[in-house]
Amino acid sequence: MKKFFKTITTKHLLMIVLMLCMIVPYILKAQVHEIEEISAFLIDGWGIATVGVFFLVLLGLFFENKLHYWTGFNKTWTVVAGAFVMCMIYFFSLVSKGTEGTFDQALTHASGPTFQLICFLLIAMWIVEQITLSKGINYIGRLIISRSNNEQQAFTYIFWGTFFISPFIDNVLAALMGYELIVIVFAGNNKAKKIMSTVAIIIASNAGGAFFPTGDPPLLLAWIAKLLEIPDMLKYMFVPAVLFAIPMFVAVYIKLSKETLVVDLDKLPVYKNSGKVTVFGIISIMLVIPLRMAYPSIPPYIGLMGSYILFWGITVFLHRDYNQVIIPREKMPEYLSDGEELEVVSLKKVVLKDHLNMLHAGKYIDVELLLFFLGLLTCVSVLELNGILHQFSHAVDLYVSESIKPLAYGASSSLVDNVGMQAAVIAMYAGKSMSLEFWVRTIFYICVGGTLLITGSASGVALMERSGISMIQYIKVSFFPIVAGLMLSKVWFMIVF
Repeated sequence: MKKFFKTITTKHLLMIVLMLCMIVPYILKAQVHEIEEISAFLIDGWGIATVGVFFLVLLGLFFENKLHYWTGFNKTWTVVAGAFVMCMIYFFSLVSKGTEGTFDQALTHASGPTFQLICFLLIAMWIVEQITLSKGINYIGRLIISRSNNEQQAFTYIFWGTFFISPFIDNVLAALMGYELIVIVFAGNNKAKKIMSTVAIIIASNAGGAFFPTGDPPLLLAWIAKLLEIPDMLKYMFVPAVLFAIPMFVAVYIKLSKETLVVDLDKLPVYKNSGKVTVFGIISIMLVIPLRMAYPSIPPYIGLMGSYILFWGITVFLHRDYNQVIIPREKMPEYLSDGEELEVVSLKKVVLKDHLNMLHAGKYIDVELLLFFLGLLTCVSVLELNGILHQFSHAVDLYVSESIKPLAYGASSSLVDNVGMQAAVIAMYAGKSMSLEFWVRTIFYICVGGTLLITGSASGVALMERSGISMIQYIKVSFFPIVAGLMLSKVWFMIVF
């Protein structure tokens, strides 16, 4: 037990304080008459149980590493288990009132945006995995590195390349692409440069995903809910995203060398049509935009289904010369382990069939991530159905000034998953007439707020596992540039609004 408490960090304490601040207003009877109904609801055992389970879910997410170490369960199990228990609590609360017949309809209605998000992400991830399988990421990397003469120039291309590719291929994949290029560029160089550049890539990918719906799930949720349309995102969020990224870029750039850079491009192999597949893949995803703008009533995932069909046909045509690839027989076991279809043609060689087909790309989709989003957003849906989020937003309106709310939600997203935070904010203010300024600032800060901690964003977690960067190393490099970026973006919003 003593060892357990010794592993608790400042981040853990901050998270506990935050959650207590969220829970206490519900448990303690409010002195202000406007929120008496909160206490009235929570005196009901069902309300206390619902909030308690959600509190345990947040604790499970926060102590995920320790939970996995002691039990073998991870964050996906935590949110799915929490969602199931919360749904059952809500159901039996309806049973106690004799209205259990409304459970299915109510939950289906509340889960509509969740269904749309999961479908959109599934199809988009499939397209992106096909780009990756076709060596499209390597193709982009070769374009960037081949134009670099020194470390500063290479870092400039990688940083802003990650920033601008992130809106189209998702910030996590963009971060992983940027990191692989950083490893190649800074191979053999001192560790400090590699750490600084990796941290910068995390910031670039998150900032780049903060002004386009396909760049970050929180922004996609807002787009599906029709809180912001793409013209609004580009008009109000592109400039602050750039301003947010600049301090981090400058902080790393000035510490890099101007000496001639030599990079082995053989580490980034490509196919003949890798570039074309990449371009058509990005275009196919973007085709959703004009359809959505012309017919707002069509959900984005429906348009993306058409893009998926079109892109599949294009890749079949472009990869027609790669239907069968000869590989050494000694490598056959590693392909068999991936479930490849192999045909033995001699004692020394085999044929790998359709390895660049879209069906094969589907094997690499991160299904666990989709299940995590499903569980987390279902938890939020139950809180919405119970009226807890509505009451919490009422309490926030009373106690927190309008100018501080967006920053507060953004900071919270670094401790709690930003997708769950975005879903909660949308549910909290459902039916309320909130200004465009409120939604622009809140959604933007939720998207970039996760960068305050390396575990606060999906790209940060991905590179933390890949690079081995610790929380302390991340904070040392990023804290002041992030604060400077937030201040610059705040100035921009003050000028615009």
